[in-house]
Amino acid sequence: MAKFYRMGKGEKEAINMRMEEISMRNKGVLEARAVVEDAKDPMSPLHNRFDWDNSIAGDKWRLHQARQLIAYFETPVKIETKILKCPTWVRDPMRLPHEQGYVQTVKIKGEEEIAIETVRYYFERAEKCMERALDLSDILGLGMETRRLLKRITDMRGKIG
Repeated sequence: MAKFYRMGKGEKEAINMRMEEISMRNKGVLEARAVVEDAKDPMSPLHNRFDWDNSIAGDKWRLHQARQLIAYFETPVKIETKILKCPTWVRDPMRLPHEQGYVQTVKIKGEEEIAIETVRYYFERAEKCMERALDLSDILGLGMETRRLLKRITDMRGKIG
């Protein structure tokens, strides 16, 4: 079970601040490997969020834990009169597909090209998930609804950029 779901407000703030510091050391990009390296220090606020017993968890597991921790955080963003919760960290669209890296959502808000690539990436992920769900939907008799939703996602992705 993920170790970050039972996190108090103070600890959550300390961890989020530490992740921002880590990203600033890498030109604003947060990498799972850098999070794990920082967490190795017992004094780091990240340390207790990882399994350090190598008989249970190895390096790949800790990288997975780091990615889960990064994805956990949300940032409230006010748009007109509505406050939305969005991921604090999103995949860096400027990275190659095989490269890891996350950027803060609020820092790419005014960067139109980067913002478009970020949204396109998440629509592509949604489209792939829906394609996988289509077989299951057909078996359960929900194929028509799933196809309509998949078409809406595909259409939206096509409209971006």
